[in-house]
Amino acid sequence: MVVRLLTGKNIAGALFYNEQKVREGDAERLAAGNFPDPKTALASWLAKREMLEFLASGNPRVEKPTVHLSLAFHPTERMGNDLLRRISQEFLDEAGYGKQPYLLYRHHDTAHPHVHVVTVCVDRKGQKISDTFIRNRMNTIRQQLERKFGLIEAEGEKPALQDGVGEGQARSRLGQRETKAAIEATLERVTSRYSSSSFDDLKRLLSTYHIDARTVHHKVSGRPITGVVFRLTDGTKPISVAIKASKLECKPTFDRLQELFKEGQERKVDRKPQLLNTLRRQLSGYQSLTEADFYNVVRSAGVQVVETDGTYLYVDHSRGNVWHETELGGAWSYDRLSKKFGNATAKVRTDIGPETGKQLGQQISRLFEQYRQQAGKAESELVGEFPFTELVQRLRGEGIPLEQAVLTVRQFEEYKQSQLPQIRASELLGKPITLEQPQQPNLSNRNEGLKTEDTVISHRIR
Repeated sequence: MVVRLLTGKNIAGALFYNEQKVREGDAERLAAGNFPDPKTALASWLAKREMLEFLASGNPRVEKPTVHLSLAFHPTERMGNDLLRRISQEFLDEAGYGKQPYLLYRHHDTAHPHVHVVTVCVDRKGQKISDTFIRNRMNTIRQQLERKFGLIEAEGEKPALQDGVGEGQARSRLGQRETKAAIEATLERVTSRYSSSSFDDLKRLLSTYHIDARTVHHKVSGRPITGVVFRLTDGTKPISVAIKASKLECKPTFDRLQELFKEGQERKVDRKPQLLNTLRRQLSGYQSLTEADFYNVVRSAGVQVVETDGTYLYVDHSRGNVWHETELGGAWSYDRLSKKFGNATAKVRTDIGPETGKQLGQQISRLFEQYRQQAGKAESELVGEFPFTELVQRLRGEGIPLEQAVLTVRQFEEYKQSQLPQIRASELLGKPITLEQPQQPNLSNRNEGLKTEDTVISHRIR
């Protein structure tokens, strides 16, 4: 078992990191320990954050109240969720955090099993939990738990205190049996979940799971053959032997992968507009973005951007698609976007007064209905795959300034989402029903006009 400990000021940042992994399908919540209402804490972002921040506020002298632990296990170890909960609780008990409220997450984004724990080092009495000799103490706890639960020892690995969120691997080079088991589990999950178009795209996606994939070329009976080998890495360097694709149970040979890429391209045909609509919607509210906040903004919509060798790969976690920048067009290339990044992030600012808001509400309602009829779709279906970019362009075509058009469509989408249950009920009954709100909403703020203020995003998590 390998232990990593991160301490910091930002409780929300540690929670956001793990919750974003859950949203993308790369993690799951296992427990909310010592919360008054664990079910609410698991389901509610505010319940998690407010409880931990309340405890931290009990001792303002503690500059870094956040405790973010990761416990990583050998790739060959089959760790059930109940066992992970038990090991994590015992680790916290021995380390002095056992009575603290904590969140436990299991991550699936590497080939080895690992969990993350988020808690604080200020107890209910406002006392700071001692971190004296914490590295040595945690190393002793690790060794005790390895013996108690029969875990593979992480030789020479002492718990690390660091500024990043990492999941360590044992430094010893892994053998064929354990490498094969880890790679098979990850490959099966990735290839069944994501549609990609090329070996290079798959290779880059696998690198985020600490797996290196390479092609090898040789001849059999005079015929040129392309093979594939896989290795586990620590993020940069190989830490295992190479495993041939033909030795893996799922048989991810070069020819088989080509079949998967062809199937992936067919599945992706109709999904490109949806991704572009998502990206444009997320970015439309910003006048400028730093590079780090560009990654954060699109990631909040379930799209991860991976930069390698000056090119972008877009991983759409919500729809299970992988897109190379060339598939989306030049506007989404690293070369083009990197020239637009600014030194600060600022949101679009605009005002919409009551009269203008009423007019825009009628205008966007009319354009939405026109588009629905042209598309031949049910209203509920169109709300579900909301045509954000298309409606902005139609408003712009009627002379509405960009900032107002963006804000109008964003507010109209929220309005339609709030009416979705009633819209579906109306469609099922086959007749209109009375909505709680007017069909054509006034999109202004009742008191001051609708306004979004310039904002500089403060937390940056990649």
